[in-house]
Amino acid sequence: MLVVDQLTLKAMNADIMNDFLGDLVLVQMAILMVGTYICLVIGGLSPIHCRCCVSCWGLLCVLICYLGGFSIAFAFG
Repeated sequence: MLVVDQLTLKAMNADIMNDFLGDLVLVQMAILMVGTYICLVIGGLSPIHCRCCVSCWGLLCVLICYLGGFSIAFAFG
């Protein structure tokens, strides 16, 4: 049996969005796990020695870089 795929713009956009949404769920889970780990290990839940703000800024930078990478990729097609 011969299978022929028809490449259309609508199918390509749907495929890209499915990949993007699948990766987005995994990235959100990873950020949540890393944030929890950082708060427990680096901060130690101590109100004096807590470095949670620093770790949250680091996670925010990672998120901005991730979104920037997708923006550049979408801009170049």
